[in-house]
Amino acid sequence: MIPSKSLVTFFFILSLSSAVWAQSSPLKRSIDISSLTETLQEEVKKQLPVFKTDHFCLSDLDNLIRFLASQEQYDSVQILSEVQNETEIFHLNIGRTRRVSALKIKGSKYFSESEIRNDLGILEKSVFDQQLLIEAADRIRRLYKEQGFRNTVIDLEFARLSVTDIEVTLKINEGQQTKTREIELKANNAEFKESIERILRKKLKDEPLTDNRLSTIRKDLREIFSEKRYLKAELLGPETQLSTDESRAKLIFTVPNSDEYFFDFNGALQKSPNSIENALDLDHFFTANPNAGAELATKVRAFYLSEGYARAEVSGEEVEGSRAHQQKIIFNIREGPRIHLREIHMLGHFSLPEKFYVEFILDHATDLIGKGYYNREGVEAGLRNLVIDRQNQGFLRAKIVSTKATAQGPDKDQMVLTVNLDEGPLTILQTLQFDGNSSFSSAQLLSTLGLKTQEPLRSNQLDDSLIKIKDFYHNSGFLEMRLINEKEDLVRYNSDSTLADVHFQIYEGPKVIVGSILLEGNSLTKDYVIFKELDFKAGDVLTPQLIEESTRRLQRLGHFNSVEIKTLEEKTQISVRTVIIRVLDRDPGLFTLGAGVNSERGLTLRGYTGVAYRNILGTGRGVSLRLEGNYNITDLKYLENKVTLGYLEPYLLNTRMRGRVNYTQATFVSDFSLRQATELRQFTYSVEQDLTSHILVSYDLWNKAQLRKFPIQQRENCIVGSALPGVACVPSEELVIVTTGPTVDFDFRDHPFNPTSGTFTRLNAEYSDPALGSSKEIKYFRGFASFTHYKSFFHPGWVWANSLRGAYLQNLSSDGGVPFNEKGLILGGQSTIRGFQPDEAFPNKYDLGVEPGIYRLTTSSKMYLLKSEIRFPIFGAFGGAVFYDGGAVFIKDLPIQNPYRDAVGVGLRYTTPVGAVSLDVGYKLARDQSRHEVQWPVYFSIGTF
Repeated sequence: MIPSKSLVTFFFILSLSSAVWAQSSPLKRSIDISSLTETLQEEVKKQLPVFKTDHFCLSDLDNLIRFLASQEQYDSVQILSEVQNETEIFHLNIGRTRRVSALKIKGSKYFSESEIRNDLGILEKSVFDQQLLIEAADRIRRLYKEQGFRNTVIDLEFARLSVTDIEVTLKINEGQQTKTREIELKANNAEFKESIERILRKKLKDEPLTDNRLSTIRKDLREIFSEKRYLKAELLGPETQLSTDESRAKLIFTVPNSDEYFFDFNGALQKSPNSIENALDLDHFFTANPNAGAELATKVRAFYLSEGYARAEVSGEEVEGSRAHQQKIIFNIREGPRIHLREIHMLGHFSLPEKFYVEFILDHATDLIGKGYYNREGVEAGLRNLVIDRQNQGFLRAKIVSTKATAQGPDKDQMVLTVNLDEGPLTILQTLQFDGNSSFSSAQLLSTLGLKTQEPLRSNQLDDSLIKIKDFYHNSGFLEMRLINEKEDLVRYNSDSTLADVHFQIYEGPKVIVGSILLEGNSLTKDYVIFKELDFKAGDVLTPQLIEESTRRLQRLGHFNSVEIKTLEEKTQISVRTVIIRVLDRDPGLFTLGAGVNSERGLTLRGYTGVAYRNILGTGRGVSLRLEGNYNITDLKYLENKVTLGYLEPYLLNTRMRGRVNYTQATFVSDFSLRQATELRQFTYSVEQDLTSHILVSYDLWNKAQLRKFPIQQRENCIVGSALPGVACVPSEELVIVTTGPTVDFDFRDHPFNPTSGTFTRLNAEYSDPALGSSKEIKYFRGFASFTHYKSFFHPGWVWANSLRGAYLQNLSSDGGVPFNEKGLILGGQSTIRGFQPDEAFPNKYDLGVEPGIYRLTTSSKMYLLKSEIRFPIFGAFGGAVFYDGGAVFIKDLPIQNPYRDAVGVGLRYTTPVGAVSLDVGYKLARDQSRHEVQWPVYFSIGTF
């Protein structure tokens, strides 16, 4: 690494040399690079042939340094000159940086090597820094301590492999892990002691003794104490008694006050005891106050004040309960009248009619004020918002001079509020000035700001202008740019504040150019894989967008635990910089195993397992194998299975285009009503490319699906060739469907699995033709589009998700049709309209006149679908949802009675890192009893739309 101090020294020396050159007579020049290795000397001569001549210049020396930085890192660089025989000779002196060429882990049994490396934070190829290694070893020691290893010993060994290469070995003597074997609680309340000891044993016994675990149990018990109204209970300790070899520990906790509290609310007429307790939030209350009654009485009075009872009086008295270890707090409440806000009067200096200000205060205060009641805090919120609004309209000196609340009426329950507002003068922007802007003209900067002279200077526009000018500079490569006077003297007013001058004092800093790129930490991944994903190269102007986009691309590969991009010469005047890409390789092997159930057709068991290797030999290539199985235990009792094998080629034709080959073999139930199964063998060859971090384009070059349909259970007394539903025998059939077509995803969600804001759009088209390999009667076009919008609202955790989808299917065969069960537009089920079971999906046999597995579409079909869902938090990772799903399918020349079907419902969610586990109950809004439809279908699944 070239420290910034050394680089400054180097450029200073070069600048002196440049001055000497400028003042002296021309001399022949030569350079001495003998301090470099022979290999590097040859590379210099090859890459920079100008040094074979005697007329190189200062910029050539600069290029030499950048070239060396891209090959290897150095402690220091000096170029010194001397004159001999009318020749100026430049000597290159370098100090090599030692690097961690290999990192070995020995003695780790409890943690895997990858876990140790991840916490160590030292990367292979990184600069050797002994102090950093010592600190890293201490982190590993703390890591073991957090798992109950009290006496872990970490040794570091360094072996010099060459002048610059150091092998680091981390030797770990784990020692004995201490586990909790016995727990004792000291408390004078026997019932309390028994219940809490039981909790402590459940959470701590036979578990490693760690500070984190003890901290967690204290937090959990604090919540339990509050929920059970042990308001003064505090868990002290533990006192620890260790066995001789420190493998076992006895923990002794103490709770000095374990009294249980109850409450009486005397005088609560307008507010129920439950509402008062909810306002006190006793589930999270703890106090060490000897007078808990007085402390809680203050909170009760605050609750009444917040509800508009401005003269409420509350006192609290603590007395003995009906039995031992019980305390009662008696609240004596005088509610008084609930105060109505009758009128608001405006005084002072302002520009608009009084009515505007009164309505603004009412509309922008708290809900209580909006309902017509008085509360001081609510009024103050409305007044604060009024001042901000006036400042945003150009009255920068606007302020509330005073307020007066006067009680009126026989019971003094009517409040008249008088507000003295000094709006101040309308401030006009007189001049805009820029200092320090050598790279851009004032006219260029002015065009970016959105501010105009001789117009009102609005506070919010001024704040926006600060962001815009900084973004303009940063996006132009001036990463160090800042406004010197942002905090003070940015705006100057005349004596009566009617005119303002805005004066931007700018420190531009250097325009950052990528001189070279260095990689650290990619001990497995090849360098070219990282370079392929970067959105910049040597010679480019470096901007925050390029850094952010490159970071996202590298993270999305899935090959790294961490990615960091920064410049070596940060916060210096150096323009041409070395960009350092620090990564930490992730274990490329992946094994998954899971099982579950869903509510499909009563109850279906599901299981899967998979293995993948995502970075073969560090090239980014990947292979995967996944096995899945479903078994319906209540109805069909048929084992469905699926095997998927995949291969990824990451850089086709030396571009960012990825190639995928997938093979799938499966047997699944394709029609429940017909008791029909399908055997599938499918090959897919596709290419894909991320145009940006938000836009993915993929294309199925050739997707061949060989399907063999066969009956699982043939109906009794079925008639071969019958066209009547429920009578015809299910034939065996073989089909080949080959498709090609693109898919484009526009993903602007804030999270791929649990989004709370943003949008997701998908456009898809596919075409099938016998010329591609399909069965001779299959020729069609199918298009699909979907748009989903997510918006947070109301309170944190509340999300409104809306999805609109549409599709079109056109048969293109003159003597055949599209097999509707395979490629038809069908609605109903968890992913489309909740409220319909799989065998109720439509159009079904009642709409088609035949079983869906027999129907061939000979014309065209179209579909639209609307899904709307409000999601809200309940507790922790649990949440709820209410939803509406509705849609319709139309088939040309086939009238469908009631094509639009819809349903509403409620759901329970449990959030996981890979999506929400969902339990939904749907309700059909117009159930067709003649079709024996179920009114309340239940769905259990992972993931939401």
